Amino acid sequence: MIAAKDIDHEQQLRAAWMKFRPFCEKLVGDPVLVPFQHGEPDWDGTDRDTLTKVSSWADLTVSDIDRLAALTDGFGRWIQTSDDISIVTLWRDGTPEVVQIEGRTNVAALDLIQDVIAGNVVLDEAEALKRERLRERLETLRAQFGGEIRAGHDGRPCLFGADFGGRLGQFWISPGGSEHFFSAHPEPDDDDEPDEEEPASAAPARAANDNAPLGAIDAETLLGLDFPPVEYVVPGYVTEGLTILAGRPKLGKSWMALGMCVGVASGGQTLDVDCEPGDALYLALEDNRRRLQDRLKVVLPRHQRPDVRRLQLLTEAPKVNAGLLQRLDQWRTSVAAPKLVVVDTLSMVRPPKRANQDSYAADYDAISPLQKWAGEHRLAVVVVHHVRKAEADDPLESVSGTNGLTGAADTILVLNRTTDGPKLYGRGRDIEEFEKALRLQDGRWSVLGDADDVKRSEQRKQILGVLQEATGAMTPAEIAKETGTLVGSVNYLLRAMVKAGEAEKIGYGAYKMPGR
Repeated sequence: MIAAKDIDHEQQLRAAWMKFRPFCEKLVGDPVLVPFQHGEPDWDGTDRDTLTKVSSWADLTVSDIDRLAALTDGFGRWIQTSDDISIVTLWRDGTPEVVQIEGRTNVAALDLIQDVIAGNVVLDEAEALKRERLRERLETLRAQFGGEIRAGHDGRPCLFGADFGGRLGQFWISPGGSEHFFSAHPEPDDDDEPDEEEPASAAPARAANDNAPLGAIDAETLLGLDFPPVEYVVPGYVTEGLTILAGRPKLGKSWMALGMCVGVASGGQTLDVDCEPGDALYLALEDNRRRLQDRLKVVLPRHQRPDVRRLQLLTEAPKVNAGLLQRLDQWRTSVAAPKLVVVDTLSMVRPPKRANQDSYAADYDAISPLQKWAGEHRLAVVVVHHVRKAEADDPLESVSGTNGLTGAADTILVLNRTTDGPKLYGRGRDIEEFEKALRLQDGRWSVLGDADDVKRSEQRKQILGVLQEATGAMTPAEIAKETGTLVGSVNYLLRAMVKAGEAEKIGYGAYKMPGR
């Protein structure tokens, strides 16, 4: 005989599950149980391995109801990111708590979940909108270069068979939003008879040459090659290859570029990191020697000035297609250790657009020769450029011009000023994506820290101020209302503040200043 108590528990579980399932589906999440300690979620011990998957109310006990949560991942479907992000949303019977448990902290992902909970966003619509925008970008490329849009190897749509400047290849847009063109290898002429070669399996592994083009190569031979490591000229920011440094006028791009040159030439620091010492060339094409002298006097310390004889400066240079590379080669072969070239700015060296040449191809042709030259000689070229006036969700989309510029570059740095102060965003083939909060003082840029961390530290100060003024304990929602911050961000910061002893948790979801 079934006890009445068991029937009550079953009804309670069924009722909770009926309310929880729509919440889970709304977040496109998997139903899971969060580990608890002493009646509260153990977020420090929560990861994908410690979550318990559930599939129906029959998997639960009454004590599990408080632990019900939705695990959401695959955020590349909705926002511009290539990171592997996992967010857990604790249900709490309609008063949810949002926590990112894996991946680099991503405010956009946390805000998206908060917007879904608030009913401002539907994830299915967000996914469809992103697919539509991706398709529109590919259609624009197809109109320019021909080809066929179809699914690539990862299932994402790509443009195959595009004719880009006489080269056939494929356009692919990465999950992070950057655009790439891959050219196909040409077929060998029938008249060309290849020399007899030893089988790849029997041939000894050969060291790669100085990034010189090798032509087609089989995968087994490629695996046996010994490539030298990537050269970091300004570690974390600038590597060998071509870097675009873009920003609004008068924001300090030239100060940053000059600081890089001084750091490399003197073996000193820029952006608070030690530079790889070597020879540097600064093409200050919008300045004259008097202004350059004034800038150097500002940047260099008055006492114990470093030796900067390895820095050479030019205020005039030919266009890319009219002798610039030859001028750069003259410098490269005349110094002992060429490391860095700065071109300030791109507009001063880019060739005029040819008749009937589309904008994408013109942008690509303006910068690709510099990118190839930098790669062949394994040094860094930084090209200073501008951003659009219009705001963009993806910093790469803010770079002035078409995606022909960003597609040809190895690294993109975008200097921007927000209400929180100056920020430098970076993304590239050989650097980790970052966004740093900066400060400009006496012509020198310094790094305050990761932009999100710096912003959170300011938000922590706001939360502390609210708790100090409060007459009693406050909930995260009340604190969020006072500070104008999202509840999810307040929850995240309060947990860190409790660990640091800056706040004290009282009972169920209320906080106060310690000792009050």
